[in-house]
Amino acid sequence: MRKLMLPVVFLSFIPLMAFSQAAAPAGWNDPFPPYKVMDNFYYVGTKELASFLIATPQGLILMNSDYESSVPVIKKNVEDLGFKFTDIKILIAGHAHPDHVEGDALVKQLTDAQVIVGRVDAPRTAEFRPGGKEHPIDRVVDDGESVSFGGTTLTAHIMPGHTRGCLAWTMDLKEDGKTYHAFVECSLNGRFLQSLDN
Repeated sequence: MRKLMLPVVFLSFIPLMAFSQAAAPAGWNDPFPPYKVMDNFYYVGTKELASFLIATPQGLILMNSDYESSVPVIKKNVEDLGFKFTDIKILIAGHAHPDHVEGDALVKQLTDAQVIVGRVDAPRTAEFRPGGKEHPIDRVVDDGESVSFGGTTLTAHIMPGHTRGCLAWTMDLKEDGKTYHAFVECSLNGRFLQSLDN
């Protein structure tokens, strides 16, 4: 029998805000210690913005680059866990807001990772061009489509509301001989995840 794993199922009621591409709101890039959630799945985000790392034998998958100014914090967290940031081979976006995708071009520049975004949000994602850099989009995915790499398969699930094409992702994770079907909602933030530990 499969169990549902947290930090997973919940609806995001974060208000839609007019985000500036110039800077992250105060405190959003504050460092937060990285940690292993379970299996090959790690939290590497900032105090306010969730980013996840999936380690595979062929390299790393990063979910959400956050703001461009978040990338140094994410990079340090990846390295503090003992991984090489340059081993990121795939970068997956949750949705087209700058606090999730503005750092894509910088991560691409530093790692040459394949950048994957949802088809519905792809036109809006392409609008985020910090420093005038063209936003890299190497592959678009649709609802129900999978991304497989290094023995890990993630499946996209469209959850319109936060954005028209907000994508949640599911995958199987293992712990103590059991398989858990994990669900990463499309707009997680660090503060919510911290509240789960309290």
